[in-house]
Amino acid sequence: MTNNPNNKMAAANNLDDRFIDDNDSAERLGVSVKTLRRWRLLGRGPRWYKLGRAVRYSVADLRSWLAAQPTGGGH
Repeated sequence: MTNNPNNKMAAANNLDDRFIDDNDSAERLGVSVKTLRRWRLLGRGPRWYKLGRAVRYSVADLRSWLAAQPTGGGH
C-alpha cells in the first residue's frame, strides 16, 4: 500500500461516517443526550468507544443495538 494522500483522505472520510458523537447518537436513537450518558455510566445502552477524551459511537453498533431491543404491539 502506498502513502497516497487520497487513500488517507478516503480512510478519514470513512471513519467520520462510522463514528459519531453523543449528540448525533442520541438523535439517531430518539433519546436525550442525558439519557445516553446515564446509560453509559450504568453500563447499559449501545457499545461506545473512548478516543482520547472523546466518546464516540459506531453507527453499525447503534443499528445493531437498536434492532436487538424488545418491541411491542406486534399482533
